[in-house]
Amino acid sequence: MKKKIGVIVALSIMITGINYPTYSVYAQEENQDIFQSEENSAESDLQQENGEQTLNEEVDIDTESVAEESQEQGDLKENSWRYQDGELIRSAEDEISVISDVYAPNATKKGIDVSEHNSNIDWEKVKAAGIDYAIIRCGYGDNYDNQDDKQWLRNVSECERLGIPYGVYIYSYAQSTDMATSEAQHVLRLISGHKLSYPVYFDMEDNSTLGSDFGAIAQTFCSTVQNAGYAVGVYANLNWWNKYLTDTRFEQWHRWVAQYNIQCDYTGTYAMWQYSSKELVDGIDGLVDMNYLIGTPADHGVKELQGGVSYEAHVSDIGWQTFVQNGEMAGTTGQNKGIEALKMQLNDVDGDIEYRAHVRDIGWQDYVSNGQQAGTTGQAKPVEAVSIRLTGKAEEQYDIYYRVHSSDFGWLGWAKNGEDAGTQGYAKKAEAIEICLVKKGDSAPGSTEKAFLKNN
Repeated sequence: MKKKIGVIVALSIMITGINYPTYSVYAQEENQDIFQSEENSAESDLQQENGEQTLNEEVDIDTESVAEESQEQGDLKENSWRYQDGELIRSAEDEISVISDVYAPNATKKGIDVSEHNSNIDWEKVKAAGIDYAIIRCGYGDNYDNQDDKQWLRNVSECERLGIPYGVYIYSYAQSTDMATSEAQHVLRLISGHKLSYPVYFDMEDNSTLGSDFGAIAQTFCSTVQNAGYAVGVYANLNWWNKYLTDTRFEQWHRWVAQYNIQCDYTGTYAMWQYSSKELVDGIDGLVDMNYLIGTPADHGVKELQGGVSYEAHVSDIGWQTFVQNGEMAGTTGQNKGIEALKMQLNDVDGDIEYRAHVRDIGWQDYVSNGQQAGTTGQAKPVEAVSIRLTGKAEEQYDIYYRVHSSDFGWLGWAKNGEDAGTQGYAKKAEAIEICLVKKGDSAPGSTEKAFLKNN
C-alpha cells in the first residue's frame, strides 16, 4: 500500500535556468529505492515491471488484417512497456520519482505530454505552474473518428486560447506502410487549421508491432506529415531506440526518448527526454508525464510565435498547413498545387490586419480580418490574387509587403498596403505567398515590379 511521507520537498534546483515545482513525495515501501544502480538500471526495471517484450523471431506476430479489423471495431487497447490493455501499469504509478538531482545540462524548457488518460485538465493552472509546452495526443491508430483522443479538441483549444506552445503525438499500431499512411492521415485530419509550435510525434511502442519493418513504416508516416508542412519526430523508450529503431532512416527525424532515470543514457542525438511519468502538476488530477526540451527550439523543428505577422495557407490536396511568419513561404512551389484559402494575424503589434482574396469563378471577396478565412475550402477554387492592409497603430508604424508565386509566372513583385498582388483574368492559381512587416518608410524587401498582372 502506498504511504505518504510527511515531507513536502521544495525543489528549486536550477538547471540551465529551469525552476522545478514543489512535489508531494510518496513511496511504495519505506526501503524501496527510487533509482536503480547501473547493474539494475531504470530501463531494465521498466522492461521487467511493465511487461516490455523482446523480439523473438520464432513468435508469430498478429497479422495486419487482424489489427485492421480491430481498428475498425474501435476496440484497440495499448499494450507496451507502460500500458496493459489500455491502462497505465500500476507499478509505474505507485510512487512519485523525485528527480531532485536529474542531470540535463542542455535542457532549455520543461513540458508535459497528455491524453484522455489525464481527464479534464485545468490549463490555466498548468500554465501558472510554469509548464513551458505540451505535447497532446490527438488519437491512436487508423483514421477513424472513434479513435480520436476524447480530450483532443478541448486540450488543443485550451492551449491555443492560453498561448501555450504545443505539438501532438499519435499512438501507433502500424504494422505496414498502408497502416502508417492511414495514421498520418488521421493526424493531418485533426491538426488541420491548428497552430502547432512543436513537431508531430509518431509514438512507436505497442507490442503488436514488433517484427514490422519499422524503418519503412516511420518513413511513410513522417514523409506524409512532412509533405504537409509539419516538423516530425518519433517517440520510443530507450530500449526500443537501442534495439529496434536502429535503421539509418531514423536519423532524419527528431527523437523523443523515454527513460525514467536521473539522466538520459541514449548516446545518439535527441530533441526531448521524457524523464518521468509520475509528476504532479497543478491543474492535473493524478500523475503526468514530464519532459525536457533539449537545446534551443530551432534545433528540432520547434516554431514559436514571434512578433510581427503570421499566416497559413489551405493548399489543394494538402489542406491547412502549419503557420509561417515574417516573410516565410506559405503554400508550395513546383507541385502544381494552388492556395485555396488564407488566414493572417498580427502578433505583439497593436492594430489589425485586413485581407481579401480573388477566387476563381467568384472574383474579389470582401475583406476579413485577424485570423478569419479568406478564400474557400472544399470547392476546388484556387486563390488568384490577394490584397492586404493594416489598420490602427499598426498602419502608422509599419508597411505590410506581400508577394505571390503564380503558376506559370513564378514569383511576382512585392505589393504593399492594400495593393493587389497576383493575377486576374489569366486563370493562374496562386501557389505560394510571402508576407512581412517593414518599418514605415523603409525599403521594400525586393523588387516591386509586376506585382499584379491583369488581363483585360
